[in-house]
Amino acid sequence: MTNHEHHIELYDWCRDHPELDEVYWPGWEAVKTEHPVAYRNASFACEEADKISLGTCIRCPIDWKKYNCCDEGSLYREWLAEIDQQIRSELAAQIRDLPWRMR
Repeated sequence: MTNHEHHIELYDWCRDHPELDEVYWPGWEAVKTEHPVAYRNASFACEEADKISLGTCIRCPIDWKKYNCCDEGSLYREWLAEIDQQIRSELAAQIRDLPWRMR
């Protein structure tokens, strides 16, 4: 699987389990050896960026539009902070479906 395919699988799971963060995804055990950067950062996008240039956020394949994932106001930060499970599920689906730039 590609990092993008793993990203989709991860955020499908997050959508279906809005009570948990991505670090609890059960798939990490199977991929942590092959994808150590993704495992360490809980992000396949970080691993993809790392292939290009030591994980610099500017190389992130996800088109976050206005912010990087960890910036205040980003969709990812909004998802992390959300406590309403229905909204959190919807945000996870939005993250899953963000455009992924191929490098």
